Amino acid sequence: MSQKTRVLGAGTSRITDEALSQFAAAAALPGCVRAAGMPDLHPGRGIPVGAGFAMAGVIFPHLVGSDIGCGARVDFTDLDRVSRDRLERKLRAAFTAPAPVLDNIPPDELFQAVWSEGPRGLLTLSGLPELLVAMCEAEPSGNDFPTSGSA
Repeated sequence: MSQKTRVLGAGTSRITDEALSQFAAAAALPGCVRAAGMPDLHPGRGIPVGAGFAMAGVIFPHLVGSDIGCGARVDFTDLDRVSRDRLERKLRAAFTAPAPVLDNIPPDELFQAVWSEGPRGLLTLSGLPELLVAMCEAEPSGNDFPTSGSA
């Protein structure tokens, strides 16, 4: 891998050699300036699923749509292994001030909406800016994610 590539969770996720080979090949395409592999990186049809590529001055159509959007999310913390309850307490403590654009909604309501339902949970709150409503509506609901099989 090069300086422009990074695979998140490479040491802790079960990422196959085939997925890494596909990732490296796509990152080596002319014009690729950055490449990121997510912890769910796995082989696709020539292009790995669970990767993003930033290109400069060129578009490779086969890179578009290679990740089916299976619902994996990456959140970064400086916490080592921690239980969900402990993580929730830590996040609540850090969630002390609302975002300036949402200063009309108490921080605890914002946190609870997102913690319980993800980004679409914000749709249960009133007073959201139109752009944020549109972004939340575009997020898949829990029912849109596959319930079995691999991503």
